[in-house]
Amino acid sequence: MFSLQVCVSKTNYLWFTGTPRYNCELHKNTTKLYVKNCESVEPVELTSCGGSCESSSSMYSVEANSLMHSCTCCREIATSKKEVEMKCSDGSKIKQAYISIAKCGCQPAKCKEWDKR
Repeated sequence: MFSLQVCVSKTNYLWFTGTPRYNCELHKNTTKLYVKNCESVEPVELTSCGGSCESSSSMYSVEANSLMHSCTCCREIATSKKEVEMKCSDGSKIKQAYISIAKCGCQPAKCKEWDKR
């Protein structure tokens, strides 16, 4: 069971509850990193989020006199910063930081319609 908050106005929200239908997953890909003239010494596990989140809606708001939209996106929930050693073509070595995704999930989009008013 899940609960989804949908923005109806700046101060009013609708809540929907039900069984979630999504397949938002963490994907892993092991590859070497290349930055300028440098290559990672070891292959790095790069992560990404992918899949669908079945929660989107359009509804009319009397207060706004327009349609309000709500959707969720498959995106990162938890990340960490990692470093990899890189060897450059001139023989030097550097450390390169990158962000690794630890967990993915369906996250509601912000109520951007109200930010523009």
